[in-house]
Amino acid sequence: MAEPRSRNLGFRLTEAEWQIIDALAREAGLKNAEYARRTVLNVARISAQALETARDEGRAEVRRELTATQDALDRTVEAYNGWRNRAEALGQVELHLLDTRKRLASMSEACSLLRREVETLEAARHRAPEELVMAVRQLIAGVPGARAEVAQVWAGIRPPPYSDREKILPIIAAEVADAIESIVTRFPTNGDAFARWPTIRLRIEWLFDGLHLDAGTGYRRGGGTADAVWKPVVQALERADEERARYAVDFVDT
Repeated sequence: MAEPRSRNLGFRLTEAEWQIIDALAREAGLKNAEYARRTVLNVARISAQALETARDEGRAEVRRELTATQDALDRTVEAYNGWRNRAEALGQVELHLLDTRKRLASMSEACSLLRREVETLEAARHRAPEELVMAVRQLIAGVPGARAEVAQVWAGIRPPPYSDREKILPIIAAEVADAIESIVTRFPTNGDAFARWPTIRLRIEWLFDGLHLDAGTGYRRGGGTADAVWKPVVQALERADEERARYAVDFVDT
């Protein structure tokens, strides 16, 4: 059963609009009012459909934009996470580099300290012959504590297998031999030199053991390597003994 038409819809038309509707109504075989009613309904339906279609398209467009926005946001988050991970990794690298710099600085400082120690030792090694000669002179002259000074300087010179001591011994032997000859030349006129000779001889003989190549290492090498070095000293001692015996009639031992 059709719904009764209880609503009125009134509107006014221009003469030209009326002529159009009248012509179209006659072609459709309808009254003007019925044609106008149907036309209004059709237009309303079409407008509603167009509006709904526009709304659907708008919704679809919004959904597409939302999807695109979400994708962009996801990419942004992913990029952010990537950069954050890189930043954290770079931070760890920076910490590692900082630690490495500290360790390198420490190693450099240690190397500098070691280099200074080596330079000090090298300088001492180069000074050793001169210091030892001076100490030996003081020993022969009878300076108190000279024997300990000789031993201390000799202990600071590298023992075998290094050749430092072997290089220094000929210098010391020559120095001692010269000192003996100088003392012997004073025998004829210097009673003090004549009288002190036995004590001086004991000091010189101590050098044979005190300046042994292996002294201070806890062992003694076999063989007579050092004997050849001391040969000029031994000869000088023998000559000194002979000279002292020669002038013994002129001096009395004190």
